[in-house]
Amino acid sequence: MLNIGVLKLMNMSKFFNQKTNYKMRYICVLFLLMFGCSSTQQKRKLIGNWSSINSSNLINIEFFNDSLVIEQWGDTNSFKWYNDESNIYYSSLKVNTPDNKYDFVLINDTLLLRKNKNEIDFLKLVRINNAFDYFNKTLNLNLPVKSNLTPVLNEENAYILYALYDKNKVILKTSDNVFLSFDDLKRDINLHIANTELDDVSKINVMLFADERVSKADILKIKSIIKDINNMKVYQIFTNKDIDYKKIDWKQDIKWYGVLE
Repeated sequence: MLNIGVLKLMNMSKFFNQKTNYKMRYICVLFLLMFGCSSTQQKRKLIGNWSSINSSNLINIEFFNDSLVIEQWGDTNSFKWYNDESNIYYSSLKVNTPDNKYDFVLINDTLLLRKNKNEIDFLKLVRINNAFDYFNKTLNLNLPVKSNLTPVLNEENAYILYALYDKNKVILKTSDNVFLSFDDLKRDINLHIANTELDDVSKINVMLFADERVSKADILKIKSIIKDINNMKVYQIFTNKDIDYKKIDWKQDIKWYGVLE
C-alpha cells in the first residue's frame, strides 16, 4: 500500500512539474514575443532623419532599415545597426568590429542619446521631415505668409541674413553663423561684396529671412541699412499655401520665393 501511495505521489509530482514547465515556457515565449514586437516598433519609429540642429555641434543621423549614416564635422560614416528597447547598437559595414552602443530615449519627435548610463547629459536630436522642416528647426525661425511672391534670382551670389527673434529681442545672423549688431551689418555686407568676384555688383542681392515675430519697424530698419549700400535690392522671403517648400528632400537646396524691394 505504501509503495502504491509513493508511486501516485511521484506521478502527481511529474504531472505538476510538466504543467509548471509548460507554463514557464509559455511565459518565456510570450515575453520574447512582446520584447521583439516592442523592439520592432521602436525600430520603425527610429527610421528617418534626425539632427542636433546645433550649429556649434551639428550632428545628422539617418536611420535606414539596414544601415545607419552619421554625419558630423563634415565627415560621413555608414554602419550596420540594430536595437532593443533601450539601446542602439552599431558597427562597421565593411569589417567585423565590436558593437558600439547608445542608450536612447524616444519621445515623439525627440531622440535622446548617450554613450553610457553614467553620463548625465543626453545628446538631443529632433526628427527632420524635409528641407523646410530642417531650415525652421535649425534656426528656430517661422517665415511670415504673403501672397504674390516671385522666385529669388542670383541666389548663388546673395548675401543671406536671418532676423531671428529670441527673448523679445531681434538677433541678426548670417549664413556663416556670425551674429551681428545693427551697426555691424553694413560693414559685413560690404565685406561680402568685396569677396564676391563679380564685375556687375548689381547682381548681388540680399535675401532677408525675417521671423514672423520681428516687428515691421525692425524690418524697415534692416532694409534701410541695406539700401544705403549702393541702393542694394532686398528679397524678403515669405511662404504661402501655393508654395510647397516641404516637397524637397532634407539635404536638398530650397528654391526660395519672396518680395523684391
